Amino acid sequence: MDLFSVIVTALVGIGLTFFVYTFVSANGTSSSSPIDTERTPPAPVSADTEKKAKSSSSKQTSKKKHGHDKRKPAAKSHPYYIAALKGHTGKVSAVSCTDDGKYFATVSEDRTLRLWPIKSVSEKPVPCVRFNVEFDHAVACDFSPDSKACVMALGQEPKLRVYKVDPRKKSSDPFELKQSIPKDGKPLDSKIIACGISTSNPNTRTGCTFIMAATAATDLIYYSLNGDVLKHVDTKMVYHTCARLSPDGRYTAIAGFVGGVRLMEVTSSGGSFVDVVKATVLPGHNSEVYDCEFTPCSKALCSVSKDGTWQAWDIDVEFNRNADAVLLGSGTYTESGDRSFCALAPNKTIVAIGSGTSIEIFSVASGALLDTIPNAHPGGDLNAIVIDSANKFIASSSGLDRMVCVFHNVPGHREVPGTAACFADAILCLGVPLNCVAVLFDEITPCTVCCVWD
Repeated sequence: MDLFSVIVTALVGIGLTFFVYTFVSANGTSSSSPIDTERTPPAPVSADTEKKAKSSSSKQTSKKKHGHDKRKPAAKSHPYYIAALKGHTGKVSAVSCTDDGKYFATVSEDRTLRLWPIKSVSEKPVPCVRFNVEFDHAVACDFSPDSKACVMALGQEPKLRVYKVDPRKKSSDPFELKQSIPKDGKPLDSKIIACGISTSNPNTRTGCTFIMAATAATDLIYYSLNGDVLKHVDTKMVYHTCARLSPDGRYTAIAGFVGGVRLMEVTSSGGSFVDVVKATVLPGHNSEVYDCEFTPCSKALCSVSKDGTWQAWDIDVEFNRNADAVLLGSGTYTESGDRSFCALAPNKTIVAIGSGTSIEIFSVASGALLDTIPNAHPGGDLNAIVIDSANKFIASSSGLDRMVCVFHNVPGHREVPGTAACFADAILCLGVPLNCVAVLFDEITPCTVCCVWD
């Protein structure tokens, strides 16, 4: 064997020895000797310990499988926080309050609609009525004033579905499909961003029955309950960003690229639909309007814009006699995220603005910032905010964390002149000696003050 072969053989041997040593060391054996591969035997585990470990592992696997491991209640440390409405397994598309004030309604990409009893938001867990949306998911929904009918806007195909609703049903489905719109089954040319349903009032003999749909383009369409087109309006607003039907069915507020909110009035005769006419345009915003919302009484609305301003209007006027809407208040807010959303208290005292992950609450009268709920939804930006018709709760949703957070509307009560909360604040400012002044919020009375004099 020549010298070259000896050198090669030696190098190969050294390389193999180094490889074996490195491999054995990496697998947990003693580094002092590459040949010593014996390991210390594990300590014996009792049957109870092994059972607990398997149970814990099973629970963690179940949580990860259903996506619940990261769903912590948002803003739980905030003093206004009440509860998180959990149950949806997909992105929450919208939250609203039924006109009768009994339920929060949510729709989600998990193809369900859920009704949450407002009187039960303090319970753990909060109960709900669940309805499965077949073959599609809803992006918006609205209930009739008596909450006996519901219209949903579908997300995958731009269509509407009309349901008869009875949440009290236990043995059968509380939602009964009555009509799909359009009748011919052909979807609309653009996605639906908002929908609404109105019924005539037999007691006052006012209003009429119809369904409203607004698309992301410039279409504003009114249908009968049977799906017949009553009126098709081209708003010529370049595109729509939001649309709302007033609870009494009289007005449709629609906004888009053009600054300002346009009010369309539905005229009726004897409970029958007649026409849709332009009532007025609410000016003031210099850029596109993100969102607008009516109060439950349909006599006021608020709006929030890309220009960083919000407005509140009194629309209880006769537009057909050239009367103008009355500006109740306006102000600026902290804009963050892609869009902002607004809600006006039923008593028109406060405006709640949801932008990014936080909520700001403003006084309508002064425009001042009353309070902030930071990181209301740390998991993602808000996509809806609502104040219930009793003015007790503020509810907000975020698509990414798949839940709705409910907060006490404390600023809304403090802004009402003559309420117990205002009386307590006045007493404290005057320096009257008190042993206790407690403002309590519960499901029955918004606030109660207990004062014990010295």
